[in-house]
Amino acid sequence: MIKNSDIHATIDQVLLGLKEKGMAESSIRTGYQGVYNTFLKFLDENKISEMSEDICIQYIESKNQIRLPSLLTVTSDASLNRRIRALVLLLRYRETGSLDLRTRGKKAPFSCPAALTSAYETFEAETEKSHLAAATKSTIIDSTRRFIMSVSEDGLSDWGLLEMSHIDSFLSKYKDSRIKYRGTLIYGLKKYLHFLFDNGFCEIDYTEDILTLRIPRNGHVPHTWTPDELKRLLGAVDRQSPGGKRDYAVFSLCIQTGLRAADIRKLKINDINWKTHALNITTGKTGEPLELPLLDSVGWAIIDYLKNGRPESVYPNVFLAHHFPYGPIGSTASLTGALRKYLIKAGIEIKAGEAHGIHTLRSTLAQNMLLSGAGLPVISQTLAHRDERTTVGNYLRIDTEHLRGCSLELEWEGEADAEL
Repeated sequence: MIKNSDIHATIDQVLLGLKEKGMAESSIRTGYQGVYNTFLKFLDENKISEMSEDICIQYIESKNQIRLPSLLTVTSDASLNRRIRALVLLLRYRETGSLDLRTRGKKAPFSCPAALTSAYETFEAETEKSHLAAATKSTIIDSTRRFIMSVSEDGLSDWGLLEMSHIDSFLSKYKDSRIKYRGTLIYGLKKYLHFLFDNGFCEIDYTEDILTLRIPRNGHVPHTWTPDELKRLLGAVDRQSPGGKRDYAVFSLCIQTGLRAADIRKLKINDINWKTHALNITTGKTGEPLELPLLDSVGWAIIDYLKNGRPESVYPNVFLAHHFPYGPIGSTASLTGALRKYLIKAGIEIKAGEAHGIHTLRSTLAQNMLLSGAGLPVISQTLAHRDERTTVGNYLRIDTEHLRGCSLELEWEGEADAEL
């Protein structure tokens, strides 16, 4: 809690810090100072001499006529979000002494019920120490947390009292989810149930009673774009604006190199060797080093962005989010959202249920390499696959014309009888 005598001084420090970080005065004035002025007025009118999250929620309720469950809430109301963001920054600054401008999450951080904490913390520590891929660890932990919250809501306070009904109740909540998501959820759940049994937290190994959900691997043909669609896509980008320069460079890079979205987001300026015209990175998914040629058209697009579009930042990433505090692009979804915007602008049809994410540009490169006659090892190396079987399973299905040539001529039963 902040004493009233400290609130004014804390606000002054926050506003000064925003200015020193380079935020525009207009943004400070409308996004922060205005909120703090009305917040101070609320405290004075209600004779409140302290500050806490609950008091901030009371203030927001008086202004927006809505009671928030917490300050982690994200809404579709821009005015409400502005007030929440300013107050969260103030509370964080008072707690840590530094300006924490990270985007607020859409859900509250996980808090394990005390009675179930010991097993969970041990399992989490073991999972983090394992040699599993980071994405796999995240999947396991997320599934475990969801399961713990489910059984807690059902009244379980001791893992020794766990029953199959608790597991059925948890899985039933996701019966309408996509099969791939349900499969990964069950995978993580089984890991945790194995742990509970092996370490004596419960007496029954319930994993034997849970059927493994088979996820069809490579059950669809990846979507690709035609050369005309790619040309229209790039032509729809406004290359005069800073954001447009970035998006044009990102799309060009993905189209010409097939880099995964995560690797594009993490690409550093020092990863580009301008003398050899090459990109040298360590891929995030496989952890393997990868060198790719940097074509002139892509190189000039990146140079244009670095010189004329990229905001000044302490971050070494090539591509940045174009909103204060100008850090790395937050998620793959951000790139897919930008791609969708330009697809619509270019008048390119997006059919319902059809993939249109940034990964489709990677699939398109694979298709173009296939059609140009590139060998499987070259395609696999370019796409940074550890195993050529991944390339075969994921991308050879794109070449439907050549697959038709592999089909067998089947003789109808009636035709065979006629020949006899």
